[in-house]
Amino acid sequence: MYQKLKECKSLKEIYEVIPEEFYEKCAVVLIFFMNMVIVVESLTRLITHRTSFETMVRNYYIVGTLSVIYAVIYIVGKLYKFTFGEIKEYFKNNIWEVFFLILFLLATLSIVAAGDKQKAFQGHWFRQNGIRSYCIYLSLYIAGKTLSSNKSRKTILWTIAITSTIQDIIILMKYLGYYGSYSGGFYNSNHSGYYITMAIFALAGLVIFEQKYIFKINAAILYAFNIMCLVINNTFGCYVAVMFGIAFMFILTVVKYAGVSSGCVMMIVIFLIMSIVMNRETGNISHNFNITSNDIENISKRNGEAKNAGTGRMELWMSAIDVISHKSVMGCGAENIEDETECIGVPHNEFLQIAAEYGVFACLSYIVGLITLMISKTRNLKNESEYTIICGAIVFVYLVSSMFGVMMFYTAVFYYTFLGIVSNDGNSTQCDNIGGNT
Repeated sequence: MYQKLKECKSLKEIYEVIPEEFYEKCAVVLIFFMNMVIVVESLTRLITHRTSFETMVRNYYIVGTLSVIYAVIYIVGKLYKFTFGEIKEYFKNNIWEVFFLILFLLATLSIVAAGDKQKAFQGHWFRQNGIRSYCIYLSLYIAGKTLSSNKSRKTILWTIAITSTIQDIIILMKYLGYYGSYSGGFYNSNHSGYYITMAIFALAGLVIFEQKYIFKINAAILYAFNIMCLVINNTFGCYVAVMFGIAFMFILTVVKYAGVSSGCVMMIVIFLIMSIVMNRETGNISHNFNITSNDIENISKRNGEAKNAGTGRMELWMSAIDVISHKSVMGCGAENIEDETECIGVPHNEFLQIAAEYGVFACLSYIVGLITLMISKTRNLKNESEYTIICGAIVFVYLVSSMFGVMMFYTAVFYYTFLGIVSNDGNSTQCDNIGGNT
């Protein structure tokens, strides 16, 4: 390829020489290093007993900037190769991406309505969720979309699984009484929970579909370990997301293969065993269900405690709705919600946060995009790769957990990566299964 590049006399000729495999390999490297941002922070804590949020943010933006450059090069290459008619046909077949682009454009335009435009672009010092991070999310979405081979997809699943396990060690050490933190390699236990939840379903997919027993057994062990650490981590919204996610993955697998596989049974049994054992050990699960039951009762009675439902989330949600009602068109601008007089804090619900900061139409575009993507994939489920099910489950559980959490740069970036993998139009007729039929 190098010799052919030397002979090229125009940018168009260069793009014609570059094979699609080159973009895929670059995407794998970028996604791998984005996970390594978590690994570096986790190892730093384990070895030095210190944290360095500034270093973590810096590493995130280094990889993120490379991702944006990659995405620009990729998009320009496609524009050179595609005619207008082909581009139109592409968006017709991938209609959800029209809605995702609308979300991105409205998020960018919301900077006009922002009182603090610098924060809208750069993001809050902690959440780092400004417009520049949205550019990184879009870039990683594109990177995920270029992963067509099973080898690449499998590499990413094992990467997030192993990364999560490394940061889980910090959680386990805290539980055992050594230096550690229930936040793992993150800066809040909830954020760690979101990441563990995504990793759990990467491993659940490998438990179900992997045919090489040594890998299947390793995946099952790590799956059980991550469930154990999620219970210790005590992010109940994520535990609920895992419950729904297991049902979601089970149903999709049964529909695809018209039967229940041994891998599906293993996934459910391990989850139940680890839940029972860890609840006896910690009491976290039953305690959280009792709190939820009391919250539901308070809401149904509409008493004074109802506003404290969900550990105070109900009051945050109501204040976000007040912001939306006053600034429904353009929103208040990225990361500017806390500056609004009606707001008492970040809403801990990504859909409400998007509606408040970018406008109702942006939130609706996002929801419609997700729905059309889900319809397209489930309608053609029997022809889809197993990776559509695995990554679809990861996307699903993130969305469930996001209804109770804050959008953060170091968790959202992985969600958009897996969303890109799901949106890939490759299916099982184009690439081999993980290890044959289940």
